[in-house]
Amino acid sequence: MKTRLISVAVVLVGVAGLMAGQVFSQDHDKKGDQGGPDPAMMEAWKKAIAPGSFHAHLKPLEGRWSFTTKWRMTSEQPWEESKGVAEYKWILGGRFLQQNTVGDPMGPDGDRFEGMGITGYDNGAKKYTSIWADNMGTGTMVSSGTCDASGKVFTFMGTISDPFTGEPKKEKSVLRIINDGKHVFEMFSVGPDGKEFNSLVVTYARS
Repeated sequence: MKTRLISVAVVLVGVAGLMAGQVFSQDHDKKGDQGGPDPAMMEAWKKAIAPGSFHAHLKPLEGRWSFTTKWRMTSEQPWEESKGVAEYKWILGGRFLQQNTVGDPMGPDGDRFEGMGITGYDNGAKKYTSIWADNMGTGTMVSSGTCDASGKVFTFMGTISDPFTGEPKKEKSVLRIINDGKHVFEMFSVGPDGKEFNSLVVTYARS
């Protein structure tokens, strides 16, 4: 893990250096030997990487929550239930919202449920992005989506590898912010018959 982090850091430093080099090169072409970055270009860059109104739509999620989860593997199975707590906090200068979750024991070994996710808004791609991982599998769910005009309903389309077949599996998820004290997250899976069904409902209440 430490080696991987070092590798990522090296890549990021390289990217930053490349971007800085491009800015300097373009400015040098325009100003000759006078040097110094182009103020207009730097201002545009600053605006492009700043959190904005779409990030603000996620602010009602910040804080600590209690939740009740209902899930099922197929549309014919009865719902199973569990409870837990979650905390959302802003990271990286308010650009991403990190969620940490702990819940009742689940899975074949009876381990308590642990999960974490990061959600943000990509100003360049003009879409929300999300990544989720938990101790009920070894894969990560990578999703992207949009919100409606109210800024309170978010719809994501994601992909995760099927643990039995290894094939990519598509999942749709919908997050509804009801009010400052409640939000609901749902997932919709595709069953063996090819039809979509509601496979997960998590109801959060502020604690």
